[in-house]
Amino acid sequence: MSQAEVDIGAIERSLEQASERLAASWSQLDGPVYGLPAAPQELEATLEQLFTVLKRWEEVDPRDRPGLDRLGSYALGLIEEISATAALLQLEDLSREIEIQAYPLGVWLARRGGRLDRIEPIVNAVAFLANHTTDAADLERLYKGISEIIEAVSPTIRSDLAESEPGRPWRLLLLNRAIVATRSHDPDLMVAAFSAVVEQLPDDAPRFFAEGMEQMDLLGYPTRVRRVMQRFHEQWSAGRRMH
Repeated sequence: MSQAEVDIGAIERSLEQASERLAASWSQLDGPVYGLPAAPQELEATLEQLFTVLKRWEEVDPRDRPGLDRLGSYALGLIEEISATAALLQLEDLSREIEIQAYPLGVWLARRGGRLDRIEPIVNAVAFLANHTTDAADLERLYKGISEIIEAVSPTIRSDLAESEPGRPWRLLLLNRAIVATRSHDPDLMVAAFSAVVEQLPDDAPRFFAEGMEQMDLLGYPTRVRRVMQRFHEQWSAGRRMH
């Protein structure tokens, strides 16, 4: 994803169109749906107000952004809420379409110096994109966008205190970036992403590289990709066996 492709207006239009479809589906229901956080029409109105404020940040001096962190968390929470509403209405494809917008929004916030304190919807979007992106150039852009997001994640999340929780967003974000790097077939991206896994997720590293080697055989990765995976697998597995 290039700088030009992260357009707050495009994100707004995508979410507005999805919200309109959500509201239309809700209006056709025969009875009430319990558990909805808010009526889709209310969420749609809130979304419009939110992006009016977000677009003002395009004109703000990047050295003077008080409140952007809170605004970003609120925006990501709203995306999560609208996506959950679509899921409750059994509109799974629409729910995913809404949640995917958390990724470009996360990149947009990161590029404006925002600190990301709420990354669950971003991680869900990244996981989907990692598994459904096939073009090498698109995978490279996705890798770079994920890296920008990782750099913007708040210190509290980056400290990774809940190490016993496998579903923690920070862990999934780092592992999915490593998967994207592998699927890009770019050895340089792989080395950078794998090094981060080794450094920040040492308990996950042996299994990740072991499973990576299985994929090398199963999917017939190019030799240059296999060499990087094998090097990390051998070095890390050997290091673990010595302790």
